[in-house]
Amino acid sequence: MEVDGEEFLLQSFINNFRYLIAKNLKASHILPFMIQCYPALGQSAKGIKRFEKLNQNAEATEFFLDELLDLDGESGLRIHSNFMLALKDGGYDKLWNMLNGSIIDDKQQLVLINLFFKSLVEEINLMDILPKLIENNMINQSDREEILAEERIRGNQAAVLSMIIVLPERQTKWFNLFLDSLYHTRYEELVKKIDPDFYSGKGIYDKVGDKIKKLGASNDECSSDTRSFRMDVAEPKNEENLAGVEPDIIVTSSTPGKRDIPDAAAFSDHEEESRECDTRNSSQRVPGDHQTTTVKTIDPDSQMDLETDDVTINRQNDLSLNTDIKTHEKEVKEKNIPVTPTEPDSEKIFDDAINSNEEMDIKMPEVEHKELEMRNYQLELAHPAINGKNTIICAPTGSGKTHVALKIAKNHLDKGKRSGNKGFDKVIFLVNKVPLAKQQHDMFRQYLSDYDSVMVHGEQKDTPPLKINMAKNDIVVLTAQILVDALNAEDEKERASLSQATLMIFDECHHTNKGHPYNQIMGLYLDERVDHPKNPLPQVVGLTASLGVGKAKNIKEAQRHILTLCANLDADCISTVNKALGELMDHVNVPNREVKTVPSRDRDPFKSAIEDIIRQIEKKMKTIVDMNEEVKHLDTVLGTCPPQKGSDPYTQWISQLNKPIVQLPDPKVRRRLKACRNYLKEYNVALIINNDSRMKDALNHLNQELIKNVTHVDQTHLVDTEKWLQQLFQDKLSTLTELSLSPNYPNPKLEALKGMLLDAYRNNPDTRGIIFVKTRDLTVAIQSWINETRVLKHLKPERLTGAGASVEASGMTQTHQLDVLEYFKGGKHKVIIATSVAEEGLDIQACNLVIKYVHVTNEIAMVQSRGRARATNAKFLLLAESGKGTAEKERLNIFREEMMNRAIKLVQQMQGAEFIEARKKMQLEAKMERSLAARAKKQHRLTSEEEYELRCLRCDVLACISRDFRTIQKSHHVVVDPEFKEKTEVLPHPKPVKYDNFQKTGKLFCKACKYDWGIEAIYKKAKLPVLKLDSFILVDIRENRLHCKKWKDAPFQTPEVGIDDWQMLLNSPIFWAGQ
Repeated sequence: MEVDGEEFLLQSFINNFRYLIAKNLKASHILPFMIQCYPALGQSAKGIKRFEKLNQNAEATEFFLDELLDLDGESGLRIHSNFMLALKDGGYDKLWNMLNGSIIDDKQQLVLINLFFKSLVEEINLMDILPKLIENNMINQSDREEILAEERIRGNQAAVLSMIIVLPERQTKWFNLFLDSLYHTRYEELVKKIDPDFYSGKGIYDKVGDKIKKLGASNDECSSDTRSFRMDVAEPKNEENLAGVEPDIIVTSSTPGKRDIPDAAAFSDHEEESRECDTRNSSQRVPGDHQTTTVKTIDPDSQMDLETDDVTINRQNDLSLNTDIKTHEKEVKEKNIPVTPTEPDSEKIFDDAINSNEEMDIKMPEVEHKELEMRNYQLELAHPAINGKNTIICAPTGSGKTHVALKIAKNHLDKGKRSGNKGFDKVIFLVNKVPLAKQQHDMFRQYLSDYDSVMVHGEQKDTPPLKINMAKNDIVVLTAQILVDALNAEDEKERASLSQATLMIFDECHHTNKGHPYNQIMGLYLDERVDHPKNPLPQVVGLTASLGVGKAKNIKEAQRHILTLCANLDADCISTVNKALGELMDHVNVPNREVKTVPSRDRDPFKSAIEDIIRQIEKKMKTIVDMNEEVKHLDTVLGTCPPQKGSDPYTQWISQLNKPIVQLPDPKVRRRLKACRNYLKEYNVALIINNDSRMKDALNHLNQELIKNVTHVDQTHLVDTEKWLQQLFQDKLSTLTELSLSPNYPNPKLEALKGMLLDAYRNNPDTRGIIFVKTRDLTVAIQSWINETRVLKHLKPERLTGAGASVEASGMTQTHQLDVLEYFKGGKHKVIIATSVAEEGLDIQACNLVIKYVHVTNEIAMVQSRGRARATNAKFLLLAESGKGTAEKERLNIFREEMMNRAIKLVQQMQGAEFIEARKKMQLEAKMERSLAARAKKQHRLTSEEEYELRCLRCDVLACISRDFRTIQKSHHVVVDPEFKEKTEVLPHPKPVKYDNFQKTGKLFCKACKYDWGIEAIYKKAKLPVLKLDSFILVDIRENRLHCKKWKDAPFQTPEVGIDDWQMLLNSPIFWAGQ
């Protein structure tokens, strides 16, 4: 297809500056303007918003640029012209000047700011200077909201820090205007400290050490910055004026919060004047107020020659664009194409485009109010809680337990409103997974719209402290860990209290045991009740479809398990349906149940080859231990090796090997054994994948994980065992590859799964199915198999796994989980391959097929996964492998479910005094266990004076000291020692995604042995090493060695990064990430 001249020029412009634009522009900031110019872009709004929702701003902007190139029938020059006007309207003056070749070097000014960084952060009150910065157009509306959010959450100094970091992004002459803003907001002394000659006419000075370097000379004839003016288009008196009368441009002092766009030609004329002025004095500043001036628009027919000084050497392709801007801006005006949208209309266009787009499945509509209608059995379930009792509500999946919770919450809040306590009663609704938070919050918004509600979860940014959210809202739906963190917050301003709530509802309350966040919350609740009996505490309600029986082998043990849950939740009773049982059965869809048993492969030479490799590695480990007397104790551990590879016992054995190996004092022996253990782990995973999927998928896993060891490690740093392990894999690779490509060894389980799927979708093409598998690796394998199977690929399968693992380890972000579920409900994906993350609570009414693929756990999981099949005539299928006991485990789970129901009735039949006494005894036992655990943890976490060395787990080289660490957002552990950089090697990150305001840029490796230490990421303009503790061995002053997988288990305290740290980081060339 032939490209015309204008289109070629637009392509040249966008392709030449794509990286620069993507790095400096947030597309949604200018999209409303561009939609008004080109309504077709409205179809792109949803895609852009989805990228930005995932914190992929650069990808969003590139997507937007591609959409500009795809605009059909539009003038390339006009698109360029409107794009540049949109940048002006959006406050992107600096980017505008970059694209026009008129940027100034502000590195010396940055150095000057960094020198006085601490004074700025400590002395400036944000609310003093923020209005002036807005008036001078130094920050845009989005910046303002983010800075104010920072101030609400982390205080004034953190907000001022964010403000200082963003200023150079928006203006070319930001330094002058910043000092001017300080000067006019009572900070004259601070201005004098930074630049004593700012208002003396002598210029700006760069103070580095004892040297003073003059940067510029003053010239009073010129204005320093066009962005400190607002240009208003004078309205014509009648419509006839539109055809022949050019409007006047009134140049006035800036008005905060308003940016109107002038007539295009006049704007260009004014920019020429400003640029001309800038060439005479690039460092001019504007003390005081600006004068009002009237400027007539230029004659659209006249054209000014573009001087070559205004175009950089590498912009020859864009010369025609800039030369003809005025001509095409004239055409824009003559054809009445709107280029001056007011902000409210623009936002409406943007929102309308998002909400009306039928191509995207993620919808964010206003929730319509619904009346809460209750069935009799739901009222029966709610009755004890409505009467004020702490209650566990146990009812089948699909019975509407959330409606029961809504009724209880509504009754609770309505009662407070009637008594004149509106705003005092607070409801907390707790969930254990983010997708459930959104689902349940939507329900509260629909049915309890008279009350203010908010959803809080871990992936949200810039949310106020929970304490504030609870004060401002009647209902808070949140993930449990958020409440745990808020109750334990060190800062009193952020620390929440259980007494703030009057009703606390636990969704899927059967998790309230051991170390689960639910049980941590209830532990604090019960301790408060014992230690401070006069303090008010909320009523507690739990919801579940199955309380389970734990490890009970008989009815008495099952009854004790249920009593323990009652004690943990401080429950007064368990509410089940008894009177309205017939109605319950009429409304709960029970899926048709089927178990299909299939054999394994008749012959499996791939499995035999992997098992042979595993046996050779086990023998190698035994040889290493026999040759080193100091590790002889490992003989016992190696002797317990299970014979069946690829089994659960073998997987557990490999996991148990890690701790004794990493604590070995000899780094050489430790490195050899750890390498063997890591290879065993990957081969074992390959056996599991091969057993339940294709040989090809198993080999793909090995290639991905073991080849990674080769590419990420300098071969010259390998020890003999590592070289042997690599060679062993290379020697077997050709055989494994040949076997994986052979059609002679199909997996009967996959053939059976294909039959199940074809039958379901043949009978109902709109079927929604969930396939539950055992591991994240299997979700990848089964998805790949479906996509590569011709008769199944139309199902467009998607994975749904937990957020606890990294994306590289087949995990998913919580935002991605939500997107997958939305697409599944909308039909874009007909099948989800999921781990246990999808078993609980998710209400997908259209789901009519659930397949448990060669995987059975306990009776709770059975009930929960069965409950995902909500549609009428749904099917619940178990595909079991013969001889593995899978079908037998499912039959046992059915028996345990029946035992649970009998145990619940026994607890319900207990006399009041007997029940209370049993509950009290269990609560006292649990309190004693918590006290002992807290004391042990306190003793384990030594005083901050004691330091630990962090040594590389592979080669034992010293990486850093525990005092070199700081935390950011109380979770990310970074090293602030400049010398640490010399001990690392950084490679580009394969997936440079953004998370928690961190932009991943690189992978960190030990310079000595190339072992993976963590990542390098940019946060607030600082490039920081973020380490994973699992890659190090901790050594104390007595040479005791300790290995911790997670930072929460570290035996030392890590302070939050402070102002002094930030000043050092941003002044250091090692940490400074640049513009």
